[in-house]
Amino acid sequence: MGQDVSVSYQAVKSRVYRLIDSLAEDGKTTNDVKDSLKRWWNTLHPNDRPVARKYLIAVLAKSTAGIEAIQEGITGLKDFDAHPTSAFVLSRLHALKVNSEVSQSRSV
Repeated sequence: MGQDVSVSYQAVKSRVYRLIDSLAEDGKTTNDVKDSLKRWWNTLHPNDRPVARKYLIAVLAKSTAGIEAIQEGITGLKDFDAHPTSAFVLSRLHALKVNSEVSQSRSV
């Protein structure tokens, strides 16, 4: 096992946003992001993983909500020709949101 890493909400958020940025800038593929996340997960001490999971789900839920707000806001912009979003992409975003809501209700 690699080096153990302590977990904080800020560290998880930073990791997720760096991965999103690397996708947006075409620096990484989705497979690269998956591999990076797996490597990071393996550096976590097993006792830290439940907290990391909780933070990861929270960050992904907030990120998804932000993307949805941007998508909804785009439709109201003047002189902006919105391109249709793939149903596959939207269904995956919705699945993340639903899964995070279920997980949050379990942790309460």
